[in-house]
Amino acid sequence: QLSLFCLFCGVGILSVMAAADAAKPLLAQHRFGNTSDVLRPPLPRQNRPVSGTKALLRPRPVARPGSGKSNASGGAAPSPYGFPLRQYQVVSRRVVRRPSSSMSAAKAAGSDTPRSVGSDGGTSEGASLPSSSMNSPRESTRISNFSRGSAWSTSEKNSARKKRPRGNSDSDGMVDVAERLSTGVVVSGDDSGDEASEEEDVSVHAMSLKDLRKEVKRNPPLIRFFLDGEREQAKRPGGTQQLYFKVSGPSSRAVRHAFRRLGFIQTQGDSWNGLWGRLGNVTEYKELDCYQKVNHFPGTHELGRKDCLHKNISKMRRRIGSLPLDENDILPRCFLLPADNLELQQEMAANPHNIYVVKPPASSRGRGIKLASSIGDIPKEKKSLVQRYVTNPLLIDGYKFDLRIYVCVTSFDPLRIYIYSDGLGRFCTEKYKKGEKFINKRYMHLTNYSLQKNRANFVANKDAERDDEGSKWSLKAVIRRLHEMGVDTSIVMNRIKDLVIRTIISVESKVSSMMQTHVAYPQNCYECFGFDVLLDETLRPWLVEVNTSPSLSSDSPLDKSLKTKLVVELFNLVGFRQYDRKTYKKDIEERRQARLLGFEKSAGKRPISAAGGISSEQKAKRRECLVRGQSPLENLSPEDLDMIAEAEGENVRSKEWERIFPSPASHLYDKLFEYSRYSNMLLSEWVRGKGTDRTRAAISDYVSEKMKTDFKFDYV
Repeated sequence: QLSLFCLFCGVGILSVMAAADAAKPLLAQHRFGNTSDVLRPPLPRQNRPVSGTKALLRPRPVARPGSGKSNASGGAAPSPYGFPLRQYQVVSRRVVRRPSSSMSAAKAAGSDTPRSVGSDGGTSEGASLPSSSMNSPRESTRISNFSRGSAWSTSEKNSARKKRPRGNSDSDGMVDVAERLSTGVVVSGDDSGDEASEEEDVSVHAMSLKDLRKEVKRNPPLIRFFLDGEREQAKRPGGTQQLYFKVSGPSSRAVRHAFRRLGFIQTQGDSWNGLWGRLGNVTEYKELDCYQKVNHFPGTHELGRKDCLHKNISKMRRRIGSLPLDENDILPRCFLLPADNLELQQEMAANPHNIYVVKPPASSRGRGIKLASSIGDIPKEKKSLVQRYVTNPLLIDGYKFDLRIYVCVTSFDPLRIYIYSDGLGRFCTEKYKKGEKFINKRYMHLTNYSLQKNRANFVANKDAERDDEGSKWSLKAVIRRLHEMGVDTSIVMNRIKDLVIRTIISVESKVSSMMQTHVAYPQNCYECFGFDVLLDETLRPWLVEVNTSPSLSSDSPLDKSLKTKLVVELFNLVGFRQYDRKTYKKDIEERRQARLLGFEKSAGKRPISAAGGISSEQKAKRRECLVRGQSPLENLSPEDLDMIAEAEGENVRSKEWERIFPSPASHLYDKLFEYSRYSNMLLSEWVRGKGTDRTRAAISDYVSEKMKTDFKFDYV
């Protein structure tokens, strides 16, 4: 009985295996359509049937160079444009992947899924092969045009989408933007090395640059802000959508007027285009539309609080192995009380003639600041920051001064920093004198405008054109005076830019982490900082503090002229967009439903942001770039192109703002970052002019096309 039972079980297992083998053609037909279309040789163009559904685009997998797998032609030649050109063969009005030698070998071995080579040299089942192999040397040079609009009807598009198999973003029925960008022509020919294919005139299509326009036009137009004097020649944004702004907390007249000149209406609701202030809770960032703008990043209190600023800069200094004080320091030596009380006592005992500044950790406008020269003058139990005083400040006409530098950060990942062309020079109202006997004279040492303006000796500005008179000058006026004094002002400004970059990098990892956790769309946030910088006699800049909400109030004609233009240029830099909220919410809901059903709403539209994730191939590429130093300008994804286009679009709109990061010298700051990021590497390589000429030309074409659709006005 046991023998009979085993015999019956064996027969049953064999029957199940035979049924599985018989079902394989049906599964292939379900995925690829009619299997005879896949296996039969391509028909000549004149014999192809006219009827049938529109061709379904599926990328052709190719072997990774060096994996031991090659095409029948003996290897794939690199694309002349620096991008992977996936090719598509039209067979019976259906575009199918022409099997490569690796796929043929897999089929011969009885495997239904090709095997890809992993980063560790192994193989994985079912993984899509990387597209680093390019065109074949046997590409034909015949040029034709591929018109998506004339070839695809709405019903055919919907039919193709429904039949598209699920998969990653690289194989979901849409050609990558980078591949369509890579050439402005449609290449015909076959890369398998089969001469008969060329004779049969089988077309292999790559999307042309013209087909990008349907994708880059998805964004609503940008809004240009203008000054009062530009009202006559300025164009108001078209469309019927009403524009709204919201103010949370204190604001200045310059901010409100900048919005109202363009017809913005102030609101207290949630349907606003721009918010000036802070959100009530950090979780509210996730509820924002992708086109709403907030003038603060979450976590920037790490810069604004004096104690947090000291901790972050000290952490960065330890990370790069700097000494307690060296030429790279941007902040005078600090002590946090009461934790560093013993260390402070040792410091003051070793240097009895030093003077120190005692500051509350979270105050502003000069409140609670005093100078001390002995340990008895410093409170031991109260939380405070004690900082070594710079006793040799640079003087103009005998007066101590500091500089207010306006800095804008539009993104932390990738990091993009801009510095405004003008600023303020704030002077003390009493001439500076060295010595411990003068440490109680606050108006000689403290340059805070809120403190000095109430003194009788304060001289207010009366004319914006005369910006070098009074107790407050413009930054340009200070630079002119320093130049007259024989100072090389270009060196001074370069040192200040270096100080700004180092300070922002010290908090980059914390703010980026907050952004990834709480913000759905990175383009929601921007921030304008006020850096207070002091120059000493050696022209070395020292960071006094960073203001996350610098005052934009106008107490004088100089203030009004400078800050009004500052706000207008700031809004133009960050790029507000006019969009239809009902259409936007409807589109977001349709995409959400499409994701729940397992397919995208449209094969021709990508998500508005990269929040949906990146493909496995792109993850592997990013690891190669960060670990092995591979160039990020190879095999660009749509997200990479949009990242470059966004950075270049900002740079075109910058005008009075100068981009200081990324720059041709960005790589010199790599060691300061806590973590290396692919996005920073990509922009650094692009700005430094890396990559082949054809690759850069193709990227430039895409950026130009993007700007044509984004810019409703001429920013150049």
